[in-house]
Amino acid sequence: MSRQKAGAAPLDRSPAMAKSKALIPTVISTVLWVLSIVLAFVIKPGSAMAFVPDALLLLGFFPLLVLWRQGWLTFLFGLFNTLIGFFLLILQYMDDAPFVGSMKMMREHLITMHSCWTWIVLGIVPLIWGLVSMILSLSRWIMRRARAESKD
Repeated sequence: MSRQKAGAAPLDRSPAMAKSKALIPTVISTVLWVLSIVLAFVIKPGSAMAFVPDALLLLGFFPLLVLWRQGWLTFLFGLFNTLIGFFLLILQYMDDAPFVGSMKMMREHLITMHSCWTWIVLGIVPLIWGLVSMILSLSRWIMRRARAESKD
């Protein structure tokens, strides 16, 4: 006996079907991540294309976020990436004096190889997407609960 609602499409929960649906996003993510790592070694510091490895790295998470469909996870992913972007932005405008030795080298690497705008933009998009998703989920839950209480 099925627990499915009348008129709803049949649910196919077979492991083979779930694996085949997850295969394409997983492969896309993996390809983007590998390409990101390769390009990080190819692109020179300070180049106009220095943002590309970070962009590919972050874009590699998007197919998995779509697959998982968890608003809170997408929101947190966007929030943390946006915070990293703002950290990189602040780092650009900080005085050189506090940084010495290896810390100065690390700062230069972060400034020349990691664009703050890549992290901010590719953080704000999932931040908004996750927020909208959570608001929609919450409103659906409230409406279902109100309908259930009105039937009683």
